Amino acid sequence: MKEKEPIKISFKVTVLLILLILVIIFGILFFMYYLIMTPSSSITSSTGLTSKTTIYSDTKKDIPTTSNTKYNTYSVYVHSNYSPKTQLDNIFVTSNDELKLFLSKCINTDSVYIESQNGKKTITEYFNNDFFQNYNLAIEMYDASSSHHSYSIVSVIANGSNGTINIKDDFHTYGGSLSVCATLVFIALDKEIEHVDFDIYRTTTNNSYNTDYPMMFIAGIIIFIAVIFIVSLIVSKHNDKIHTISSLDNNSERYSTIRNFKFNIIIIVLILTVLFSAFVFYVSIIKPNTFIY
Repeated sequence: MKEKEPIKISFKVTVLLILLILVIIFGILFFMYYLIMTPSSSITSSTGLTSKTTIYSDTKKDIPTTSNTKYNTYSVYVHSNYSPKTQLDNIFVTSNDELKLFLSKCINTDSVYIESQNGKKTITEYFNNDFFQNYNLAIEMYDASSSHHSYSIVSVIANGSNGTINIKDDFHTYGGSLSVCATLVFIALDKEIEHVDFDIYRTTTNNSYNTDYPMMFIAGIIIFIAVIFIVSLIVSKHNDKIHTISSLDNNSERYSTIRNFKFNIIIIVLILTVLFSAFVFYVSIIKPNTFIY
């Protein structure tokens, strides 16, 4: 049976091979980048001291935007004197005594002040017994020491004596560290609401990385050139082999062995160049953001 003769690789096929390899390499790199930069969606619930908090993180669930009850909000930022005794918690209280009891489990209430018409007052002084005669109080609190949250109360929905506070959280992650800071948001609610749950709708923006475009461009050019050389050399060697007509004598065979050895060394060096440049390219697009906020 006659052996099938090898087919010469045309210039068109060579170009297609180069493009295919480049698409595979850069496709893998950008897919890895996509996996790192795309936050995973999740729904988590935790029961705190007095209420339940559910976080819809990067889900497609729509946040309710229409309230059916009135509410007022007060925000307090706690900076260098912030020293939580336990993990910060969203709580709901119906009296000044409950406020003192549960809030003291999270922060030092004597070190946090709210501006009023009569000057600064501590939290327990500001939300006194007179306040609780007309309102109950929900408190949202979060630690901004390692990330930045942009919280906003979107709606409060009452269902009988139960209430749900819907919160939008634009969550930004950073490569640097943030100054020690906590935020407390006080939501004054109708006295008829006797229990509250917190629903937080979180959208994550990853600012931990800062793409090094010059380095990415240089690495990409090196990959492009190296792949062209690799494919061109392999195709050229393949086509030269097809055109070999006469059998090799000993000297020619020895020369061919040396040439093959040099060829293999060049190919290995070029492949290592591609791998190293691919690594540099990948690192350049996920270069850690060194800004400190």
